[in-house]
Amino acid sequence: LLRNDRRVVMYDKVYDVIQCIHEQLGHRRDSRNHKTTIDNFYYGVSEKLIKLFLNSCPLCQELRGTGKRLQLRKSGLLSPIANNAHDPSSGNRNKKRHCPLTSQSSSTHPSRTVLVSSSSSSRSKTTRQEDRVVEELLGRLTVEDPLLRLDGGASCIYLNDDTASTPIMTLERAMLPLSVDNFRRYCFRQKAVHVKKANNNNMMGDLISAMHNLNVLSILKHTSSSNIFVWIVQKQERRGESSAIQSLDVENPDHAYALYKHGGHALYCRAPPDVEQPLVASFLADTGLGCGQYDPSGRSTTCLGRGEVETFISPKNHVTEFHTDFQENFTFQLSGVKKWRLRQGSVKHPIRGCTPHYAETSESIETQLKTARLSNPNFSFDKPNPNNSFGKEEEVIMTAGDVLYFPAGMWHSVETLEEGISINISLMGMNYANLVTNALQHFLLSSGEDQWRETIAATTANNDCDALQNLHNLLTNSLPSVIRDFIHHVGAESILPPVVRYPPSFTPGNSNDDSDDASNGTASSTGNDSGEDVIVNVEHFTGPKGWNYEKPILDDDDCDGTRVVLAKNPLATLISQQGDLSMFNNSKTSSLRSPEMNNSKKRRYENSVNYILNINFAGNDLLESSVRVIFACHQKEHAVLFQNYVDMEKEGKDPASIHNEVNAPNPPSCLFFYGYFVWVTEGSYKVDI
Repeated sequence: LLRNDRRVVMYDKVYDVIQCIHEQLGHRRDSRNHKTTIDNFYYGVSEKLIKLFLNSCPLCQELRGTGKRLQLRKSGLLSPIANNAHDPSSGNRNKKRHCPLTSQSSSTHPSRTVLVSSSSSSRSKTTRQEDRVVEELLGRLTVEDPLLRLDGGASCIYLNDDTASTPIMTLERAMLPLSVDNFRRYCFRQKAVHVKKANNNNMMGDLISAMHNLNVLSILKHTSSSNIFVWIVQKQERRGESSAIQSLDVENPDHAYALYKHGGHALYCRAPPDVEQPLVASFLADTGLGCGQYDPSGRSTTCLGRGEVETFISPKNHVTEFHTDFQENFTFQLSGVKKWRLRQGSVKHPIRGCTPHYAETSESIETQLKTARLSNPNFSFDKPNPNNSFGKEEEVIMTAGDVLYFPAGMWHSVETLEEGISINISLMGMNYANLVTNALQHFLLSSGEDQWRETIAATTANNDCDALQNLHNLLTNSLPSVIRDFIHHVGAESILPPVVRYPPSFTPGNSNDDSDDASNGTASSTGNDSGEDVIVNVEHFTGPKGWNYEKPILDDDDCDGTRVVLAKNPLATLISQQGDLSMFNNSKTSSLRSPEMNNSKKRRYENSVNYILNINFAGNDLLESSVRVIFACHQKEHAVLFQNYVDMEKEGKDPASIHNEVNAPNPPSCLFFYGYFVWVTEGSYKVDI
């Protein structure tokens, strides 16, 4: 980060800067001289921090006649100490004196040395200063600029010592010195970010180790992909100077390795599962993409978030020409050197990529072209040009340790300058159009109007236009009222219940055997068709931290003719496992879909009465629920209450009416978290259609 040709000092580098200047100026210089000298080269070091540093130097204190001594320690705390090794009164006065703050013993643990003021406001002040500097730098980026360049240094990576409980890489570590909040606010889905962290073995060490220490054959044998893709570069006759890539699927890792080692072809495959799954889960949660939801099995069609980790094994001189992706991308250069060229694309939030670098068929080109023209009618399937891109073209040299984020839709080409391996965390998610139309289709099919479920057909022998007339009647007479009811009675809370908005915790290989005991709610997935049942103990459930299900209180200004009432989610339905499904099952737990459920867990539910909740399932051909969960009632009062809900649904009544009576208790909290009940504000919706 540069400001007015001076390097911006991030919080964890303040100590090093002041230390360097202090050694040059000596121990008797006052804070003003330090401040003046530092300001000639650096930006962001306050005089208050300089004074704090000088007051921590025993030699400076001795020369000033002060008795109180502070020492800066590796833990990052400033505290009074009695350290005879640096005590001028301990008989060491004739020895050569070094500043105790600059002669700390080296530690085998690569933790950062952080200067922390005794004032609690100092760090927040520095953070605010960093926010202002980053905002100013980003403010200088014009619409024409695609890239923010940052110097991450080599010491800004160990944020805590508890690495066992964190993924091998997080968004926070990857983007330093840019904070996660600033990245999400100013860069995510807007600008590319290149963080220069060359030779940063500390940060990349965990990734390299997880990637089998970059042993190519071992990576290929442990890939998540069913096949390995070998990229064969061909000369493209219609363009002459360009090279088209033909992708060859190879099932045998040894054969793919031979094509790379002896044929000089680049390889592409997904990372091993123990690398891919925690990385995708972590980055989805950190970016908020897809509300952090993730199904590692890849079978769910309703999960809001998806992703994979791509592995690129590239020989020297391999070139991938300009193309765009529809995913959000985080690239980590593990070894070798690559040259990237970046230019902004004209399609924001693309549905499909644009891949002129491949030897494409006319069908795939047509698909990409018509999809891009939904956003940009003048889009052309070609290299970056005024019809499909805009702004400057930037060049980035990626060396080992570097990180590059680039948003979906950004044009990029890659040339391998030195043979190496890189991985790319590729994230995607459901868009709002799909989310709303899926819910609207469910609502139309359950609206009580049979015409919406009627199969489209002509009713006369000569195929007259009765189908057209029927559609016209539905659009003009039925759809407007359905849309009003959809906005009023369904609303955003019913489509995105809390369980979807709070990312579940992720553990590789977790079989959800104890999901019913996850009382904080964050360990439960949305329960779609990923193969595992989510079972919630009604009596023991509590929601995640920060979640509140209490009845909202309206402001006085909003109370005119409105009130907050409880309502059943129109997209939700309850089924009694022992009642509705009993005739098809031989035992109470036989409908549980977890074949690997252990016996102790089965015994726990043999004595419970279970109810299955499904939400928003009629909007896709597979009838897959966006939320599916089994509620286990161990107490009779809860079993009776849930059965009342089921019976009232069958009678066409709203189960929420039980709780809208005066002094009636709220339903169990799990029914709010998983979206069966929602609070709605009556009288506040005025929709003109």
